[in-house]
Amino acid sequence: MLRGGLDGLSAVPAIGDKKFEKYRKNLYGEYSKDVFKISADFGLHPRLEYFNILYGRNEAAVVHATNTPYVDRSHFDGQDVMMSGGLRPYAVKTGWLGRGMITANIMEVGLTLSLPMPLLLRGAEQKDNYFPAEGIIPKDATLEKLISAYRNDDDMKTVMENIRRRPVSHFFGENDTKDLAKHTGRILKDELGPNVAVFDMDG
Repeated sequence: MLRGGLDGLSAVPAIGDKKFEKYRKNLYGEYSKDVFKISADFGLHPRLEYFNILYGRNEAAVVHATNTPYVDRSHFDGQDVMMSGGLRPYAVKTGWLGRGMITANIMEVGLTLSLPMPLLLRGAEQKDNYFPAEGIIPKDATLEKLISAYRNDDDMKTVMENIRRRPVSHFFGENDTKDLAKHTGRILKDELGPNVAVFDMDG
């Protein structure tokens, strides 16, 4: 989930459309010779070299010319609609991906590379999130006290058990995008790892 502006026709230019060359000449002429051609109609910006590799492996896709129902000026309201899949800002408290995981019966294998858990994935149960913290893992005695205090809360108990099982590497790491991306790749390559992951990037 990239937060920020992205010109879809700059990233995925409509190279097969003569009107694109006519009306967006500033984009087309800038990199037309270096674009990665992915079909007769579309290409990828030259900076999307690795995305082009993933696209060739059928591990990436583009959904072009789409929008949410929200057309007003608030960035935050628009972001909420984008992640919730609702028709109005703050009308839905879960995310469209989280609800989709429930429908697909894959609630137990979701992972988020973000703090806090983004709205996009909320709604599915048995989720976990990874984000290296500058601190130490809580002592077992502390976790036991928390589990005891919330013994009637199954969700809290699950969270405490997840923390207890985490390796030390989760508590001492770099939080920059490159480091998190590498860790995400290692987790997703595991055959027993999550089938769904959300990598939250600030833009």
